[in-house]
Order: sequence, then C-alpha cells, then structure tokens
Amino acid sequence: MAAPLRNRNAIKKDKRVQVGIRLNSNEQKALKQLFGGTTKGVQVLLAREIERRKDLRNTARNQLLNSVASKNYHRPIIEGNVNIKPFYEDQRIVLYHGDALEVLSTLPRKYVDCSVTSPPYYGQRDYLVENQLGLEPHPYEYLVRLLSIFVEFQKVLKDSGSSWVNIGDTYWSGRGFSQGIDNKQRNRRFHRPQDLTGERPWCTPKQLLLIPHRFAMLMQEHGWIVRNDNVWYKPDPIPDPVNDRCARVHEYVFHFVKQRKYYFDPDAVAVPTTSTTSQKGTKPHPSVWTISTSGAALGKEHIAVFPDALTQLPIRATCPKNGVFLDPFCGSGTSMLVARDVGKARRVIGIDADENALKEAQRLLTGSAMMKNSRR
Repeated sequence: MAAPLRNRNAIKKDKRVQVGIRLNSNEQKALKQLFGGTTKGVQVLLAREIERRKDLRNTARNQLLNSVASKNYHRPIIEGNVNIKPFYEDQRIVLYHGDALEVLSTLPRKYVDCSVTSPPYYGQRDYLVENQLGLEPHPYEYLVRLLSIFVEFQKVLKDSGSSWVNIGDTYWSGRGFSQGIDNKQRNRRFHRPQDLTGERPWCTPKQLLLIPHRFAMLMQEHGWIVRNDNVWYKPDPIPDPVNDRCARVHEYVFHFVKQRKYYFDPDAVAVPTTSTTSQKGTKPHPSVWTISTSGAALGKEHIAVFPDALTQLPIRATCPKNGVFLDPFCGSGTSMLVARDVGKARRVIGIDADENALKEAQRLLTGSAMMKNSRR
C-alpha cells in the first residue's frame, strides 16, 4: 500500500498521480471504506496501480513490436527512387501488383482524394500469397502491419481527402487446427493463427479480439481523425451456429480524415425526413447501414467480395467529380468500378498482392467500360 501523503504539495509533486484520476463523493466514500485509508491515499494508490499496469502493457507492446521488426514486415522504403511498373494502365485505370506498403511509397504525395477499402481480415482467408497480410501469429502484429500501410497512405492522401476502411472481427479459438469439416465457414480450410495457443489476455479462447476498434485507436495515435464507426448490418449473413452468444450480423466501416475540414457532400447521401425543421426535406444519413450481401460475388471469382452498395455512400459523399480514387486492397475491383461509374472519378487506382484478383479486376473494369461505350 502507498505511503501516506504529508500534504497537498506532495500530491502535486507526485507525477504518478497525474493520470486523470477523478472520483465522485460516493466513489471516494466506498473506496475509503474498502481500503481503510484516506481519500488522497486511495487516489495515489489507484494512480500507482494504473502506472504499473501501463508499464506492463508498454513492455508487452514493445515485445510485440520487436517481434514484428525481426520478421521484416516493414520493408525499407526509398521514396521516389523505386519504379514499380503497373500491372495494367489506361487513361482512367491503373492496377498495381505488389505489396501495398511498397507501392504506396512510390506514388505522388497528396495525390488521392478518396479511398474505400477492405483489407484482409485477421485469420479469415488464405489467398496463397507469400507473406500475406492477415495470417500473423499474433493479432497485434497484424494491426501493426496494417497501420504501417495507412501511415504511408496518409502521405498519398490529400489534406481534404477521406479514407474509409471496412474491417471485420474474429474470435480466438485456441482449440487446435480443425480436422474435419468447418461448419461455420467451409472456405476456412487452412491453418488459422487463432486456432493455436497464444499469449493472453488477447489470445484467450472465445475472446472477441476487437480488431476494428483497436485498429481505429492506433490510427488516432498516428494522426488520423475518426469521424464515424459506421455499422454495416447484414440482414442475410452467413449462418453463425453458436449457442452461448448472439450471432454476429454486423461489421464496421470507419471514416478517417487528416484534418478538421475536408471534402464532404452531405446532399449526395442525405435521406428523406418528415421533420418540419428541415428546409430541404432531408437529414444526414444514419451511421447504421442495412446492406445485403446477396449477389455481391455474382460473376466474380474473388472469395471475399463486398457489395457495391457498401462503397456507394462513401464515394458519393467524399469523392469529388474528376477526383482520384485509390483502393490499396482492391481485390476484384468493386470499389474502383463504383468510383469510376458512380462517383465520376477522373482516375481509379488499385493495388493488390494477388495477381489472379488483379486479372479479374482488369476484366471487370475494362469489360464494363466496353459495355457502356457499346450502349452509347
């Protein structure tokens, strides 16, 4: 237990108290009875305990960062001196095959107006790509790798630009690799990192990892501003056969910006209202989006496709006409197609480590353009 404090000045001088401890009168009374000490003594005790826990967290975090560094996830980047040839390019479309971090480091600074993307989820898919994102042994390693990509993208995005990130969550299993048929998801026929025994408390069996919000908080720590954690509600989700929790039927779509003032067209995404206080008869779009996944993968070979409708609201709101759009995990090119045809983007850029996905994106993007021209 902490030594009793002699006076008020001692409290001010003790830096360990400066951690934001604020107790109301009821809390002070309860803690005083619980610990049998003075209120000031209890505050210092709590402050020191918080400091101790912060030290433990920082130690664990540094160990994980060292682990990431030792595995060379962060490749050396020399801006402007690396020339990566596009996988495909025409007047409006550019596709790059490679690591997102490396490709982004070669792009012009403050060039892109808008990005809508969905990076590989942690432990959900094996794209058969060497050193792919999403199969790291520990979820924090995944978050650090993902963050490093968006720190680089921050340099490519205009100050008035927006970045929208759809990212899913997962549970830690720790039950070993599946030996039979996976009833929850038949596509998961590979060795997932969350099936092994991991470092606690994150890697506790049945633990929801909270990856989306951990990612958002890391983004905040590196200069991004979080404008919304929009909820994507799926009315027809993949069955979730569980009997000890609620079925998960939602994901998150975060809206990040670089500064307080940025491009946003509220009229493009407003919804009708009967309120008499609205002169336009509309109101801002709510942060819960009900969007079906049915038909999203129709005619596409990519195994993780998000619906066109999920990209339309972000693009209509934050991609200016004749703007530049980029998806650093473009897959089969869904967001690029919407940005070009719905958002009227001047140029759309896609990056992906999967060559087969880029071939499909090229086919869909050039094929849809040919169809549009033939109808004129």
